[in-house]
Amino acid sequence: MSSPHVFGGSWTFRDPNITRNNVCNTTFASSVAIVIPIRNRWHQVPVLLYTLIPLLRKQRVCYRIFLIEQADTGPFNRAKLFNVGFMEAADRFEFRCVIFHDVDLVPINDLNPYGCDEQTDKYVVHLGVGLDVRNFKLNYPGLVGGVLKMSNAHFVEVNGYSNLYWDWGQEDDDMEMRLKAKHIPYVHMSPSIARYMAMDHEKQPRRTRQVHLRLLRTARSRMASDGLNSLNYEVLFSDESTLFTHILVDIRDSTRVS
Repeated sequence: MSSPHVFGGSWTFRDPNITRNNVCNTTFASSVAIVIPIRNRWHQVPVLLYTLIPLLRKQRVCYRIFLIEQADTGPFNRAKLFNVGFMEAADRFEFRCVIFHDVDLVPINDLNPYGCDEQTDKYVVHLGVGLDVRNFKLNYPGLVGGVLKMSNAHFVEVNGYSNLYWDWGQEDDDMEMRLKAKHIPYVHMSPSIARYMAMDHEKQPRRTRQVHLRLLRTARSRMASDGLNSLNYEVLFSDESTLFTHILVDIRDSTRVS
């Protein structure tokens, strides 16, 4: 963890030849913002970062990590926190692509590509393919959850994630439908490379699943008005530490579907 960095969890590779060095904000071609939504899971953060940060630095990725924490005690809204993270990252860091990363998924293969490249400009890349709890197999063909890498342009084109999925489940399926609606191709990394250890995860209540499945049926018709352009939140606190930027937000509103 002693390699060159700046506060806020930003880092860039330093070459022994100092004439090749750049500060992170000037290496836009490969810069990535990593957005991690959390609440009541701070015990999982060091477990993830202990593995993720060395992986990023081994790949010489110019990155900045954002932990977006939901402040209230109501239903968790992972997708809305992803939207908040994208917007807040854009105010603080110049990046070419963004990775939406669950805090409970720890990468276990250093070859899993976290940097931005020409492939990212053409495709959305699903990195969270093989989980140990699923014998490292993709759960179903349309899954794009867990860890997802997107170019900024693609994320804006689909209007981000839906803001309406309170509690766990189906928000990733909603995103997959948005990608299809905009004819944006996505690819799954090989499960032999895209491997993760899954830590404990909350289970989805049955009633929530029923509500979310109803929402999912309207995904395409909602996407133009439900997402980045309808996002509302308040930043309560922000802190730039050595390894990450922590942003505490209030995302409560009156648009919950029941």
